[in-house]
Amino acid sequence: MAKKHSKEYYARKKHRRRVRAFWRAFRRTLLVLFTIVFLVAIAAVAGAAVLAKGPSPTLSDQAVGMALESSAAKFAPYIYFTDEEVEAIKARNSIQVTDDEVDTSLVTIAAEEDDGDNGSGGDDQGETEEKDIEIVAVKGATYNGYMMIVKDPSRVSVGVSNGLGSQAGMQLAKIAEKYGAIGAINAGGFADANGMGDGGTPIGPVISQGKIVWRNGGGANNVVIGLTKENKLVFGTMSASTAYDKGIRDAVTFGPVLVKNGKGMEVSGVGSLNPRTAIGQRGDGAILLLVVNGRKVNALGATYADLIDIFLQFGAVNAANLDGGTSSFMYYDGELINDSASLYGTRKIPTTWIVK
Repeated sequence: MAKKHSKEYYARKKHRRRVRAFWRAFRRTLLVLFTIVFLVAIAAVAGAAVLAKGPSPTLSDQAVGMALESSAAKFAPYIYFTDEEVEAIKARNSIQVTDDEVDTSLVTIAAEEDDGDNGSGGDDQGETEEKDIEIVAVKGATYNGYMMIVKDPSRVSVGVSNGLGSQAGMQLAKIAEKYGAIGAINAGGFADANGMGDGGTPIGPVISQGKIVWRNGGGANNVVIGLTKENKLVFGTMSASTAYDKGIRDAVTFGPVLVKNGKGMEVSGVGSLNPRTAIGQRGDGAILLLVVNGRKVNALGATYADLIDIFLQFGAVNAANLDGGTSSFMYYDGELINDSASLYGTRKIPTTWIVK
């Protein structure tokens, strides 16, 4: 005679069946997802191999350059090329380096008018400050972005995150808010191991509002990019102390130089398409802050040659490249205005160029 069980027994048994069914479905789902990811990874690696070793040297060089300039994919070219081959690719796709000094006499900054003499009221002064900043859309065959023109260079300085080198960096908007800035772009390079750095440790010297805040060297290929006490943009390979002794009030480290003394640097090869950030100065002293979108369907990015063309079109006599990629952001009047390549929102960074 079959043993009878209580309702609770059958309820528990039904519940156990449901739990087992759930975990079976969960394991199958994980297996399917893993298989999809694995196949996509295999396809990506195979596609990259075809791109790297395929019939087009131009595409191959461009792909290598884009990977080397990214945070997380710097290792990828070395899967398909030897160290010597990578160096050869870099050499034939490079930008000229000159030892010429920056000629600051090419920049003539008009003396500020005395508001008391011309009878301007508070409202007129506010209108003047608004006109002092202009944001212009830029667009090319492979990129789009914005140029922020700041007509009074004394309004531009370096803003830094809290606790450089000892804690994580800060998002661009947070640094701008810290200084009460109306505008900002990302600035110098920073340590970013495996593309997962916390954005708190700058690479190379940093000077902010007349004070040396970071001294570590940036390496032979990095340049100090700064504004002097006379509000003129200068750059060169130098230590923090040397930069300070030269009268540089604000500076970050990156590069390369794009325009020097009114001439665009000579670029060889095809260059790589990436999001870019850069700073320049016109002959009348106006500061040019550029952010170019990239790694998007409608905007693959810009090459160094593209940046040079943009700055020359805007009348720059000097200009230099800043950190780019997923760090490239422009902030104005409380908002981020460009379309970043970052998949995870605004990156944490250590330094910015701010406009107050």
